[in-house]
Amino acid sequence: MRFHQIIIENIASLKGKNIVDFDKVLGHSNLFAITGATGSGKSTILNSISLALYGQVYKKDSQSLDFVTLGEAQGNIELTFSVNLKTYLSKWKLKVKKQNGEDLKRPQLQRDLFELRDSQFVPIETPIEEITKLNFSQFCKTTILNQGEFARFLTSSFTERKEILEKFY
Repeated sequence: MRFHQIIIENIASLKGKNIVDFDKVLGHSNLFAITGATGSGKSTILNSISLALYGQVYKKDSQSLDFVTLGEAQGNIELTFSVNLKTYLSKWKLKVKKQNGEDLKRPQLQRDLFELRDSQFVPIETPIEEITKLNFSQFCKTTILNQGEFARFLTSSFTERKEILEKFY
């Protein structure tokens, strides 16, 4: 799996529209790390990737509602990525306020997945696990190795690591 671009709008501390163009940053490299000072948005980028793909985050006590920037009406994430020479676009949007600024009683979550075909993104209903060949837990262990999770991966049993890496590669 290769990430190409993520657009994050009003998610946690990243207020407004923020774009990370991985293709531009990475060039031809297949490996990267997200680094920065405390509070710079590293975890927000990782959370945004997992929300866009799986609709959940690695922090067990968090909910989608927790990620819309305080005071904003909605948060949006668009992740463009490719797997096995196919390009996909995953969109996540959570509306939490009415037009008049009042909180919605039931926030409106929308997740959509698209595949690039003939230069256009076409909606698809293929489960993300089928595309990535990873369930959410495996994705977190192999792709989003945040604070301390790398150590947990290394201390997993041989069988667990083998299963994850076989699916990953």
